[in-house]
Amino acid sequence: MGFIDRCSSTLASSAVQAALLCPSFEVARRTLLSFGIELNIKTIRRLCLSMGEKTIEQRHRIALSDADGVENRTLFVCIDGGRLHERTAKRGRRPAGQKRQGYHTDWREPTQIVIQWLDADGGRCRQTVPLYDATMGDMDAVFELLESHLRQIDASKADMLIFSADGARRYWKRFSALAEKLEVNAYCEIIDYTHAKQNLQLVADNLPKNLGAKKLAAITQEWKNLLWRGELAEIHYQIRGKRGRG
Repeated sequence: MGFIDRCSSTLASSAVQAALLCPSFEVARRTLLSFGIELNIKTIRRLCLSMGEKTIEQRHRIALSDADGVENRTLFVCIDGGRLHERTAKRGRRPAGQKRQGYHTDWREPTQIVIQWLDADGGRCRQTVPLYDATMGDMDAVFELLESHLRQIDASKADMLIFSADGARRYWKRFSALAEKLEVNAYCEIIDYTHAKQNLQLVADNLPKNLGAKKLAAITQEWKNLLWRGELAEIHYQIRGKRGRG
C-alpha cells in the first residue's frame, strides 16, 4: 500500500526533506509542525535512517537519457579520498557535572567517485551531467560501487575509459582488473594534475639551494606548465640536467 515504517510515502518524504534542509532534527520538527505535521525527533530520525538504508541499495540504478549514451565516447573516471571526523558516542557512565555523555571524533576516510563524459576534443561534455558518488567503505566497497555505475551506463561500449587518481597503489593495482572485468574496448591510467604537480614540487624542493629562490620558483613554474601541456619528456630531461649539476 506504499507505507514506509507505518508512514505514507508522502509523510516519510516530507520528514526526510525537512531533515536534509534544516540544520537539526529539532528545527526540522518545528518546520514540519508549521505545516500541520506533528512528528517527534525520534520518528524523524528513524524515517531518515530507514529511507537511507532502502535507497542506498538502489544508488546505482539511475535513469539515463539519450544524451547519456557512451557509445563512441570517452569516459573519465576519477577517484580520490578525503578525511572527516565521525562522532562516536562514548560508553560508560556520564561524568559528574556534565550534561552530555560526550563523543569521540575519530578520523575516517571517505572515497569519492566522479564519472564524466568527454567530447571529441577531450573536454567535458556539457550535454551530460557527471555522476557523483562516495562511500565510507574500504577499497573493495569502492570498486564494487564503481563497477555497478559503469555497468549501469554500459561502459563496455565506450571507445576509451580513462582512470585517474593520486599515486596511491591501492587504486592502480585494481584498475586493470576492473577494465578486463568490464570488457572495455580500451583504457588508460593517469595521475591527476593536482597530485602530479605535488610530486613535481617534491623534486623541486630537492634542487640545489644555491640556485636562489627566484630561480627555483621559475624552474618549478616551468615544470608545472610543461606538465599541463603533457610535455613529460622535457620535464624528465630538465630534471636529469639539474641533478647532474647538483
